[in-house]
Amino acid sequence: YVSCIRMHTTVWTPPVRPPTFDRVLPACGRPAPLLTAPLLILVLGAVLLFGCDAGTEASDASAPDAPANLAATAREGAVALQWQAVAEAEQYRVYRTADPSAGGSSLLQSGVPTASFTDTTARNGTQYEYRVTAIVGDNESAPSAPVQARPRAVDRVVTGSLRERIQSTYDAMPRRNSEAFAVPTAEEHAQWRTLLAALIDTDTTAARALIDASFPSYALIRFTDTATDRRYWLLQEAPTVETGWGTVVIDSSPVRDLAVEVPHPYYDINTYAQGIDLFLETGARAFLMAGASRCANRELSGCDGETTVCNGDYPVSDVAHAVRTPFQKAHEALTDAFPDMVALNLHGNGLSDCETVFLSSGVWDDTTDSVIALRDALRDRDVEAADPMSSSCPLVGGTNVQGRYTNGAPSPCTQAAAAATGQFVHLEQQPFFREEPAQYAALIAAVNAVFPPRSREE
Repeated sequence: YVSCIRMHTTVWTPPVRPPTFDRVLPACGRPAPLLTAPLLILVLGAVLLFGCDAGTEASDASAPDAPANLAATAREGAVALQWQAVAEAEQYRVYRTADPSAGGSSLLQSGVPTASFTDTTARNGTQYEYRVTAIVGDNESAPSAPVQARPRAVDRVVTGSLRERIQSTYDAMPRRNSEAFAVPTAEEHAQWRTLLAALIDTDTTAARALIDASFPSYALIRFTDTATDRRYWLLQEAPTVETGWGTVVIDSSPVRDLAVEVPHPYYDINTYAQGIDLFLETGARAFLMAGASRCANRELSGCDGETTVCNGDYPVSDVAHAVRTPFQKAHEALTDAFPDMVALNLHGNGLSDCETVFLSSGVWDDTTDSVIALRDALRDRDVEAADPMSSSCPLVGGTNVQGRYTNGAPSPCTQAAAAATGQFVHLEQQPFFREEPAQYAALIAAVNAVFPPRSREE
């Protein structure tokens, strides 16, 4: 039989082997065979002379029936297909498109032996359309009626080690120059902020609705940690990283009004492990971890400052120096919802003129009571600690956009804060301190000593 063929522009120069054309399902409704350029000319001539039905009568006599009752079930990162078996079929072909309006589907899988197939290459949040054909010898049936499905991350209840979960998340994190951080649109920014507000209010019905509508690569997990026997809300990309937006953990009944933030989990070595330990062992309200290397993307954030880390200016993937990030929106939502909360922003460095732990408020000449108290508590535990007034370390965090927001900067990307609120602590740490649990146990003890537990009435 002859089918309508999707037009391709190609150049054929002998004696190179004539090019072939991808198998597609065109608008006429039948699969197009793989054709070389000379044969394509003959076929197109027949189509132009006789129309789309040219030659179909003889071919239809030997073609099998089209599969019926095709059904699709969306799963997490997959779509399961089933259809009614065709009696004489020897095998089946599955076609897929993510753009049904384009009028064609590409061959996804040939040689399918039974009347079922699972597409494991589907991406969460993408709407797919599928068709199936039956094969007998060299004859292929007309396609089945189309079906559509949109895979999404699945919410679940999990009991396990939150430390191990964060470790596996870190292991899957996109690395430097991967271009894997997806810069959110303005609408996505607003919706993410709304999602975090719903989660903070424990309105999980609204949160799940927003995830399903706008963030299908994310799952909302009710996670019970076996080490602390506490329950948390875990917002995480699962099972694969598709946006690089990061991880949020919320404790709806925290012991302390703290947020532990890890903006550079990959570059500031081991701050991700230190951060989750600090979160768990202080009973903090929230844990935020970036979802990609700070140098994942090359596009610049446009925010103040420069760094030697990512070849100069700050990229959009550096969440401590970019405002177009879900990390920043999560920080803002928490800061606005809990004015008394203190954010501990963890960093690492290896500068010789910086102490073991260098603490600042994010404002150079405004060392707050919380910074002084935490500095002294660390010194009491034999940790070399300093603040801007007693050190030559230059890493004050004055361009950190989380600090700028908390400290009231009118435009955190481009304007510094004039004064500190006392609700933000920027911690720079030497490698040996943040990489060894026995070392940073002193930081956990100091935080517990400085920031008292919340009262029962709060």
